[in-house]
Amino acid sequence: CIDDEPYVLQQNMLICQKSNCFSSIHGVKNSNEALSFLAENKVDIIFLDINMPNMSGLSLFEIIKQKYPHIALVFVTGYSEYALNAFQMHADGYLTKPISVSDVKAEVNNINQQTTQLRYELGQRVRHQLRIIPELKFFQDDSLDYLENIDRLLGTASTTSTTPTQSSTEN
Repeated sequence: CIDDEPYVLQQNMLICQKSNCFSSIHGVKNSNEALSFLAENKVDIIFLDINMPNMSGLSLFEIIKQKYPHIALVFVTGYSEYALNAFQMHADGYLTKPISVSDVKAEVNNINQQTTQLRYELGQRVRHQLRIIPELKFFQDDSLDYLENIDRLLGTASTTSTTPTQSSTEN
């Protein structure tokens, strides 16, 4: 949790603890502390205040997303007018203060669903690539163009392209 107001920071950490969604919870009160902590620790989700002195949560969001793209970032603010900014920045969530245990659980559940979907899609792509690799090895000594092999395997080859049983003079 990142919030410049000590009471709010403590409350947000307590709510996160009560949600039973996290193995550990840490809180910091400004962007410098946050960046120092991130450099030394593994973090999966951050609940980030927007209105903070020195560096806004919006600016800190940009830095964290650039340096640590795997971290899910949920804005927590008392101001609903930042919702459009959060959406445009592709925040992983947006909560208005005061937050509740059910709010935290809902955001964590949403992030977990997104992560599960991304892992599934990545797994599908990897499985597809693994099916193609043995086929491509078959053609390594063949005179066919590499891209034609990929097109053929993906079913996008034109009907006039050369196949392994045709020679280039047959076309």
